[in-house]
Amino acid sequence: MMTQHRRPAPPPPCARAACAVVAVVAALSLAGCAAPRFAAVTLPESLAVPPDETRALVLLASGVQLYECRAAPGAPASAEWVHRGPEATLSDDADRVVGQHGPGMTWQAPDGSRIVGTVNHKVDAPVEGAMPWLVMEARAAGKPAGRFGHVRHVQRVATKGGAMPPAERCTPAEAGHVERVPFEAQFWFYEKRWNW
Repeated sequence: MMTQHRRPAPPPPCARAACAVVAVVAALSLAGCAAPRFAAVTLPESLAVPPDETRALVLLASGVQLYECRAAPGAPASAEWVHRGPEATLSDDADRVVGQHGPGMTWQAPDGSRIVGTVNHKVDAPVEGAMPWLVMEARAAGKPAGRFGHVRHVQRVATKGGAMPPAERCTPAEAGHVERVPFEAQFWFYEKRWNW
């Protein structure tokens, strides 16, 4: 007499739904382990801003630093790199483009607010080939309100790339040549702290 083997019954709908929920939770947990968009930074004390200011905004700049090879002043037989400034987009922690970073150490938002930075202090970056970290005083050069309208100081930290090209690549024969050096940097924007 042959023995009949029965197929196991499929799990009830509620069990299948529970498994799906577990899979989604696991996927979200793995996503949560991804590297944060803004890396943690230990800020040197020399780049501190006044104590009556608070950090209001952090943005990531991504683009290029422009360096032009020019004849050295008073020495036409030699040449040197001259920094022309950045061409970069500014994005927030959700990877949305929210502004532009341009030559003259400027930051501009689509709302018309714009600031210009003056370097107060700098320190060498801890990563080779990266631009220095800076603290800059900011002055308004656009609309008095908006994203950058109340910014007083800006820090440039967590820099990657963007350093000046090697001197030997700038010769009198190369005068006028412009190098576009890729870079990234975090910019921290500070406003006055109000005690209501």
